[in-house]
Amino acid sequence: MADSTAHPTFSSAAIKVDIGRASIFAVVLAVVLFGLLTAGSVYAALDTQETMVTVIGLFFAAFFGLMLLMSLLVLPKAFQPRGFVFDADGIHHWQGTM
Repeated sequence: MADSTAHPTFSSAAIKVDIGRASIFAVVLAVVLFGLLTAGSVYAALDTQETMVTVIGLFFAAFFGLMLLMSLLVLPKAFQPRGFVFDADGIHHWQGTM
């Protein structure tokens, strides 16, 4: 059941687990990985004389470029604090200010 209070209060025995840094690490890793794959695909497409290799390279460059763009779009959301709180009432997920 969802908690309808704007700023919930938890007991002093509640355990808070902050997972905000894990999402930042995942987005940074995705940006670096998709950036390298996009650059490699563009290089493979432009460094050949065969038309089919150019087409395949540009396809993969567009695909990985789209993934890179999607990773960059979620960047602001990745810097929001988020986590879980475990207390006597159950497990609660929070995002933003707590």
